[in-house]
Amino acid sequence: MATIISVGIKAADLVVNEKGYANINVAINDEVNQWGQNCSAWNQQSKEDREAKTPRSYVGNGKVVFTNDDGITKPELKQETTNTEFNKDRGGSDLPF
Repeated sequence: MATIISVGIKAADLVVNEKGYANINVAINDEVNQWGQNCSAWNQQSKEDREAKTPRSYVGNGKVVFTNDDGITKPELKQETTNTEFNKDRGGSDLPF
């Protein structure tokens, strides 16, 4: 299985450890948000933070741009229907005003 994820990360929000590394977690979601993204990244939490239910510190979002496995879905933003497109097949208006 090969997958490529494109993620934009806000560098100022990264927590760097004593060795100079910023350890982050990336999750691939089943749902796509309004910007066509289905991945999120946050600073790695300690076991104590997870047990204390400390909120995640999100550092970025992104999307799957390539996969060769059917188990991961590339995001597809659904095109919203506008009023003009919806009404174009209705013909003339039957309203009295």
